[in-house]
Amino acid sequence: MDVASDDETSSDNIDLNDYDLSSSFNMFYTEEAFSNWSLYANRALIEERNADMEAFSRKNLIEFLKSRGLLSTVSSALPYCHKVVLEFYVNLSPSISDARSPKFGRVFVRNRVYNFEPQIINDYYGTPVIAEGPPSDLNDVISTLTGGPIRQFPAHPAKVLAANLTSLYSVLHKIVIRNWTPTTNTTVVTKSQALTLFAIGNSSLNFGRPVFYTIMQYAHGGLKSSKLPFLSLIYGILESQVFIKEITEHSTNANELLKIVPALFKGKRNIDLPWIDSTTSPPTSGPFTSSTPQRPMDGYLKIPVAGVQSHLDHVLKRISQAKADLAYYEDLAADLKLFLEVGVFSEQKGRDLIKWMLVHLGPRMMKMMMKKRMRIIEYVLVVFGFSYLVFVLVPYVSPCT
Repeated sequence: MDVASDDETSSDNIDLNDYDLSSSFNMFYTEEAFSNWSLYANRALIEERNADMEAFSRKNLIEFLKSRGLLSTVSSALPYCHKVVLEFYVNLSPSISDARSPKFGRVFVRNRVYNFEPQIINDYYGTPVIAEGPPSDLNDVISTLTGGPIRQFPAHPAKVLAANLTSLYSVLHKIVIRNWTPTTNTTVVTKSQALTLFAIGNSSLNFGRPVFYTIMQYAHGGLKSSKLPFLSLIYGILESQVFIKEITEHSTNANELLKIVPALFKGKRNIDLPWIDSTTSPPTSGPFTSSTPQRPMDGYLKIPVAGVQSHLDHVLKRISQAKADLAYYEDLAADLKLFLEVGVFSEQKGRDLIKWMLVHLGPRMMKMMMKKRMRIIEYVLVVFGFSYLVFVLVPYVSPCT
């Protein structure tokens, strides 16, 4: 059993991917941590996600998150080492969250003690440290989050549905359940989530504090049925304090992005995106002044220039590719016309045509078949005709230019 002692500071290289608990590597700070390993070894995980920057830019959410100091929380989900994060969790103890304890904010991981507290989290993300104000009135909270339709916070939290939130708070709720206070319940807004959303809207969230105490709930095998969150954050903070994983360990990277889905702009919800910064003074002169009637599309002028440029570059690239394809197929059509007239086809164009049929037509027919859009007999006839065309065309391919 690998339990740390004061006179043991050395460690040997081991195959950590096999979860070998019998090595001389000091994985556990206490006997209790060792006995709790089974409570963590097979736990499911909730990976942080980075935002789809292009989609967020179109709704001006990049500027919103910047104004709240939270952009880094949706743009810095880096690779993490699975087993290292599990060792972090198994070594958590109640004293880590007790501000009166000398062990406050100190976690043992592999023969070393690392600092982990709200201030460290804020420093890592660059999020602002904000003093806590008086408790928010829940009725004001729910009225703000829904845009007015619900003015009284329900006695039963399960009745606060994410579908009732405004489009802005719906997107923020998607971030909350993945990166800020992770949970697998995606349809209900809990009381703590509602208060977090309200604090973000009012620029009064001290991000490090709720994240720290959420993590501490998992100490000593706590929240046994819940998935383990903040994987990238935990591993990133350890690395920032010169943690080095073993050479046999591999990092895991989450590839999925936080997206903005069309459903967030449907139904009866209040649409308040693209976000408009109400603290920005309107121009006193120019085409859009206070005397100019405001049109519904004026809000889209808040999209950052970088986002517009990125989208424009993408469109221009697709147009350029379409022009190249059109020129190619016009050339191919001319060769086909020559083939029909004199029975001669250039060798290269013949090969290109056969390759195009094999690469494009074959998979498309198979896809239609799988989706049951073609009957069996239709599929057989198309394949037969396709094959006949290829074998008829091949003998006529000559090295003619």
